[in-house]
Amino acid sequence: MAAAARLGAIAVSITDRHTVSGIVRAHLAAREAGIHLVPGARIEFWRDHAVGDRHLNWESTRPLNPPGQRLEIAVHAIDLDGWKTLCRLLTIGKRRTAKGRCLLTVHDLLEHHQGIMITVLPVTPIDGFLVEVLEGFAALTDLVRQDAVSLGIQRLGDPDEEIR
Repeated sequence: MAAAARLGAIAVSITDRHTVSGIVRAHLAAREAGIHLVPGARIEFWRDHAVGDRHLNWESTRPLNPPGQRLEIAVHAIDLDGWKTLCRLLTIGKRRTAKGRCLLTVHDLLEHHQGIMITVLPVTPIDGFLVEVLEGFAALTDLVRQDAVSLGIQRLGDPDEEIR
């Protein structure tokens, strides 16, 4: 947070995967640095429960080859309603599966989206599933009106791998 403040950032968001457990420490560090913290989590959303159940342990078996029909989405709370929505999504996902896991579907996000901003982080090349999901998000006028949907980029692969 201190480095972000030195660079002139007025707000920062740090997301943990499927949890908000680090938010208290992040909030204290942001307050000390004098910048605004936007709470969030990086969450995996599946096409449906069956696909999610089949591939839930993909990271332990093939970490550099993620399955399709899933999306990584950074979900950020923009207000108190957004914080409630984020916590509700995580609770729903964790109740559906074994301890330490989270199983959410795209439908869950389409149903629970009040007060949040989302950044879709494609983990596979853009395909029909992603286009379908983005079209669904575009139909949610409250997200579109708030300019709360964005498409991000991320580098996949081994950190030591040479960029081509």
